Amino acid sequence: MLTNLKTIICIESIKKYEEFLDVIKNEFEPILIITDLIQLEKELRLNHDPDDTIIFIDHIFLNQMEEQLFQILRKPQNKTIGLFQDNIDLLSREAFLDDILVCKSKFTISKFLYKLKNNLTHQQKLDTLEKEVQRFYNIGKELSAEKDINKLLQQIMDSSMEMTSADAGTIYIVVNQDNLDWTTYERNSKNQLLKFVLARNNSLKVELESTTSPISKNGISGYAVITGQSLRIDDAYDLPSDVEYQFNSGFDQVTGYRTKSILTVPMKDHRDRVLGVIQLINKMKANKVIPFSDKDEMIIYSLAGQAAVIIENNIIYKNMEELLEKNRLTISDEITKRKQADEEINKLLSAIEHSPSSVIITDINGYIQYINPKFTQVSGYTYKEVIGKNVSILKSGIHPKEMYIDFWKTILSGKEWSGEFYNKKKNGELYWESTSVSSIKDENGTIKYFISVREDITEKKILYKKIEEQNIVLQKTIRKLNDAQSQLIQKEKMAGIGQLAAGIAHEINNPLGFITSNYHTFKKYTLKIEELLQKYKDALLNFSELSTEKKEKILDDIIEYEKNNKIAFVMEDLFELLNDTNEGLERIKMIVNALRAFSSIDQVNEFSPYDLNEGIKTALIIAKSKITYDTNINEELTDIPNIIAIGAEINQVILNLILNAAYAIEMKQDSNEGMITIRTYQKEEYVYCEIEDNGIGIKEELINRIYEPFFTTKPVGTGTGLGLSISYDIVVNKHQGEISVESKEGIGSKFVVKLPIKGRVSILN
Repeated sequence: MLTNLKTIICIESIKKYEEFLDVIKNEFEPILIITDLIQLEKELRLNHDPDDTIIFIDHIFLNQMEEQLFQILRKPQNKTIGLFQDNIDLLSREAFLDDILVCKSKFTISKFLYKLKNNLTHQQKLDTLEKEVQRFYNIGKELSAEKDINKLLQQIMDSSMEMTSADAGTIYIVVNQDNLDWTTYERNSKNQLLKFVLARNNSLKVELESTTSPISKNGISGYAVITGQSLRIDDAYDLPSDVEYQFNSGFDQVTGYRTKSILTVPMKDHRDRVLGVIQLINKMKANKVIPFSDKDEMIIYSLAGQAAVIIENNIIYKNMEELLEKNRLTISDEITKRKQADEEINKLLSAIEHSPSSVIITDINGYIQYINPKFTQVSGYTYKEVIGKNVSILKSGIHPKEMYIDFWKTILSGKEWSGEFYNKKKNGELYWESTSVSSIKDENGTIKYFISVREDITEKKILYKKIEEQNIVLQKTIRKLNDAQSQLIQKEKMAGIGQLAAGIAHEINNPLGFITSNYHTFKKYTLKIEELLQKYKDALLNFSELSTEKKEKILDDIIEYEKNNKIAFVMEDLFELLNDTNEGLERIKMIVNALRAFSSIDQVNEFSPYDLNEGIKTALIIAKSKITYDTNINEELTDIPNIIAIGAEINQVILNLILNAAYAIEMKQDSNEGMITIRTYQKEEYVYCEIEDNGIGIKEELINRIYEPFFTTKPVGTGTGLGLSISYDIVVNKHQGEISVESKEGIGSKFVVKLPIKGRVSILN
């Protein structure tokens, strides 16, 4: 299936290529149709996905292009197809065309598009394979660097489960019955056992003790050891009757776990001897168990082979250190034990002689005392040619002087050094070696020799370099895609902020309007009362000294003023205006508080206690101005505990779902009243929020696509298609919750948001 493909069609008219458009819409999506070259050039300059763009262009436009557009179409990331009808014109500027399509019939068009789609699919598969090769190489590099055998086994188990999406896995090793030391399987041997050493289970927290069992064909792991073959089982409880092995369901019976698909791969060393078994259980896809594939088997077979060689080297290296230490103590204790020491040394030398890695032993000044056959095979130097020579004969001159200074400083201090050298063979050819150097000390702790174990990694380095070059290209592409995604998400958020601001402005304007109106009335009343007070003030001046006649006249004037200006009404109306103004201010205060609570200003996008019911109430206040259709809101909020969440982001999800419900009701436009029902409740360790509407509903074939970025059922210019995608990311990825939908076209929809009370749920390893 093609992914991340953008298709642009530049044609003179839609009617002219009606058959072509009818066929291509079923094969490629999304499709952008353009009818002029200016718009085409603009779109290509702003193209957010240059590596996956195919352009179909009407031949009418080919001779009308400017040089700038030609340069853009010539870029390797643009695949350009010329569209022709009956006749193909001979053009002088066709070099930029990757192919041509003569639209004679639907059959011709379908055949061309089928071939084109296959080519693009093959290229995408090749790109995916390159990524997997790089991933496999990185895992191998990590395994090669690990010296601790237990950590190495853990890395092998973790890498195997990760690369195959396995839910569980175990590692078994072949051991000697006498001392339980790790060994290789020998046919007909009676003193060998299969030892369970490591288990992983993502669904259960298991702590199993290491156990041993006979190596038998009756068991799945034993069968893989004895035959040296991989096993793939689709259903452990439904094995064919003709197979020799059986499934042991003891673990399932004790734990309640359900084993279904199994992949068992033997780990073989460089001589094809089995060291142990990697067993993977229950491949998962979309929370369902599926069979392991051929690809899984191939990957784990390769990983098991690489792991076996690394384990073998690890064991040899460890045995060399132990034998050297044991020999040193033996020689220094008694000469009478020389025979025993010689036997141990012979074992060590035999291991070194047959080692798949190059081994060099030097004195403390770097003069070579010993090399094994593998060194001669890799470097071309024979034993006689290098004994007594300084190890510097291998230098290529590529590494800086400081690297060698650090190297000698490390090993002379008694520490182990691990790294890579770019060395030179006898014939002058350069090659890469992964090298580990450690010291051999005498009984007094004085360094006497250095032992170096080396692996030729030239081919790996070449492969890695190629993959790294591809990775650079991919990283640039990913950065461009991330930038484009960030811009689109920011655009969606800014659009949401604009809608939010418009709604808040509308909500505040209503109370603010009558507050403003009351203010003007207050001002008029204040002037009247101020003038009345001035009359009282003037009357009080020398009032006692005035004659009775003047006193009566002054009082009559005041009474007349009060009557003409309706002072009694003014005083009564003042209190009503004060009450109205106070209600308006309280309404504004409530809206501002709701906005503050909705945006969760104090949380600074951190996980903290959050009241889902309160978030719904504040979201409804914010959404009120956007619900334009005749819609009732039914709140069925139960008593639920606070959860640990990023409040601002959950508020964004709730608001988005409420506005979508309102839009669905508005689009239905029938005679019935719109109804949005919002419910909250608790089940076990989760709280739930249901938002149900009786709107237009969602078509069944579109339900599985509603969370896709840029997918929308709204008309062009109405929605960006990012609202539900962002909501899904917030609920599922950031909060490890769930979001689901039930919908019937023409009846309505119900979205259910499920959130953990204690925040992000930890995943068992």
